[in-house]
Amino acid sequence: MVRIICGGRDAGKTRRIVEWHRLTGCGDGLCMPKAFSAGRFLGYDVMRLSSGEARPLARCSAALPPGFPAADRVGAYVFSAAGLAYAAGIIDELIASGASPLYLDEVGPLELGGGGFAPPLRRILAAGRDLVITVRPGLLQEVMGEFRLAGAEVVRLRRTAL
Repeated sequence: MVRIICGGRDAGKTRRIVEWHRLTGCGDGLCMPKAFSAGRFLGYDVMRLSSGEARPLARCSAALPPGFPAADRVGAYVFSAAGLAYAAGIIDELIASGASPLYLDEVGPLELGGGGFAPPLRRILAAGRDLVITVRPGLLQEVMGEFRLAGAEVVRLRRTAL
C-alpha cells in the first residue's frame, strides 16, 4: 500500500511522518526537518527516523556554507551530493532488510525531473514495500502519474498555524 500525505508548506507533512513512524513502531525511512542556526532558517536536513541521525540535504543559496558539495539546484535551494548519497544508502539498506513501511519525505520537483530521491523511490516501488511519502498539493497529480501511484491512499492536511 502507498499512502501519500499531501499538504502545503508548513501543513505538518514532516511532523505527520515522524508521528506515524513513532506510533506504529515499525518500518523506517527519512524525513526532512528544517535546519536552523541561531534562529536563522538554513534549509533542510535529511534524517533517519529510527536513529535521528541527520545530514545537510538542501541549503538556501544565501546560507550556503563554503565547500558545500552541490549536486542539484531547485529554486532557491542547493542540494548536497553527500546528503542525497546518505539518503540513497539508507533506502537501499532498508529495502535489503525487508523493512516496511518505508517513509520518504518529500517528493517534489527534483524527483519529477529524475533527480533527488527518484531513483531510490523507484527501487522502493519495485520492491513492493508499503510506502508513505509526502507531496505538496500542486504536484500531487504529476507525482502520482510519474511514479504510477494511481491506487495510493491520499491523506490531505490543512495548513497549520505556526
